[in-house]
Amino acid sequence: MRALVMAMAVLMAAGCGAESVGTAATAARLQAEQARQGKETLDAVKAGLDAAAQTSQERLERAEKGESEK
Repeated sequence: MRALVMAMAVLMAAGCGAESVGTAATAARLQAEQARQGKETLDAVKAGLDAAAQTSQERLERAEKGESEK
């Protein structure tokens, strides 16, 4: 009987460890996804800023040539 109780205790402890490992893996996967989404957002913002800078540069060049905006 004592051996059965000890075996049950060991199995329960092992189960808790497996759950902790699973939780850690899930957390790591979520953090990786958040990092990927953050990079995509950063890239989109940079692209928008580049487009705005290009538009400003084109307007400046047209203004220097004396052309009106269309």
